[in-house]
Amino acid sequence: MSILTERGAGEDRPVGEVHDGNLVEETPALGPVTEVQDPLVPLHAYWPDNPDGWRDRGRELAREARSLDSRILFLGDSITQGWGAEGLAVWEARFAPLKAANMGIGGDRTQQILWRLGDGALEGLCPKVVVLLIGVNNLWKDVHEFGAARVADGVAAVVDAIGRHCPGAVILAIGILPTQADPENPMRAIVREVNALVRERLTTRGDQVRSIDLSAVFLEPDGAISPEIMPDACHLSAQGYARFADALEPWIHDILGDDKV
Repeated sequence: MSILTERGAGEDRPVGEVHDGNLVEETPALGPVTEVQDPLVPLHAYWPDNPDGWRDRGRELAREARSLDSRILFLGDSITQGWGAEGLAVWEARFAPLKAANMGIGGDRTQQILWRLGDGALEGLCPKVVVLLIGVNNLWKDVHEFGAARVADGVAAVVDAIGRHCPGAVILAIGILPTQADPENPMRAIVREVNALVRERLTTRGDQVRSIDLSAVFLEPDGAISPEIMPDACHLSAQGYARFADALEPWIHDILGDDKV
């Protein structure tokens, strides 16, 4: 049995107990987020029309992953979640047969992934590969309040937390994908800066972590983003997910080797 805690404001707060990987105690309801939203500090999300919905969804995804005895975990935000929507056909053809589980929740930032990991998201799981894509939602506010380096610290903290929970897994840390259609949009430079800082931080993590920049996969020769790949210059279309899969598969198969199931 382990006690799950939520860290915040200098203290650990109990949020429940885990027996054999299953949360068995009722936990306090989530309230609106009022704390400073530091990319490095675990923090829950809050859905006003369903206050506990975000937490419940995270726990549901964890249960599903355990039920599959998943060998590959995809962890992240709406771009990861989208493997179950626009990317579903690609997912079912190429990753589901490898016992992959999708643990993406739209809107998540580094803070929320850290909170979910502290809430037992990886309890009872022994994946060989964890595909992490997180950070784009930190760009809209956190970069301006805390700076690019702090966002990079948050991504690195997520990687480290995954490594502690899954010491036998290889973590594919995917750089933030390019966003905004215009190559000259200032957000492009911020993405490049954060990704470079993350790579710098992960160079000391050894063979367990592989930092991967897939930016070129989603850009046209002139640096623009095609609406056929990212209709809103952020989220992927079915074609975008096909490109994503093409880029990911060699990494995943290299790690799995002959152990495909």
